[in-house]
Amino acid sequence: MEACISTIIILLVYKWLSNRSRNSPAARRGPYYASINSMVTECSSAMERFQSLLNLVGADSSIQNTPEWQKQIKTQGAEIARMPQRVALMQPPPDCMTVHSHLSGMAMHYARWAGMFLEAFDKEDQTLADTAEDEKVRGDAASERATAELQRINASD
Repeated sequence: MEACISTIIILLVYKWLSNRSRNSPAARRGPYYASINSMVTECSSAMERFQSLLNLVGADSSIQNTPEWQKQIKTQGAEIARMPQRVALMQPPPDCMTVHSHLSGMAMHYARWAGMFLEAFDKEDQTLADTAEDEKVRGDAASERATAELQRINASD
């Protein structure tokens, strides 16, 4: 009988302790921090791919005339532009508001940065469209080089 009572007491204490640890601030922050880690990893990866595409233009400016490059840069830019909305949808615990604020600021900064480049490329594309005949000849040759380089970058991801 005493063993039964002490077993029940031990189980009740264990249940009380496990409920306490599940409701602790650290337990509430755990899933949020995991989602922050995932978001930062995604954002950093998108920025690295965006930077790789920009580096290709730095090496050979005719690459930006290729449809494959333009498609990839716009895709990466759109992914980065969605980051602030995704951060806004996250539900941070009350004691994580500072971290959430910093994450939101980082996402907005990256979105503005990518938007600035995309806007510049769109303006440049419009200018190039006016002189398309001259660029077409150079663009075809660069297209083959760009496609090979883009495939190499995508294979490394």
